[in-house]
Amino acid sequence: GRVRVSREGFNATVSGTRESVRKFAKELGKFDKHFLETDFKYIDGLHADKAFKDLKVFPVAELVFYGFSSEEALTMGEGGEHLDPAAYHSMMKRPDAVIIDVRNHY
Repeated sequence: GRVRVSREGFNATVSGTRESVRKFAKELGKFDKHFLETDFKYIDGLHADKAFKDLKVFPVAELVFYGFSSEEALTMGEGGEHLDPAAYHSMMKRPDAVIIDVRNHY
């Protein structure tokens, strides 16, 4: 897998057996209570040729590059308000809404 670590947190994409990946997520909750609220995404039945062959952990200045200094970067608890799907779709319809899609494709 790949784990990118920065001042504001980390981003991880890991692969393994169904049981091992879920155990990893559960152990993160024991490590830090913030992970108890994390919405982990799982893909079961991943073909072996699509799985990561090794684990790489590396530091990055920003998880998503915006060009902010480290002093300007958000820390945990300073993010925006979580919206449920209905509220999100309602917010999208506002003329003053700005949506920044930070999804990645590997």
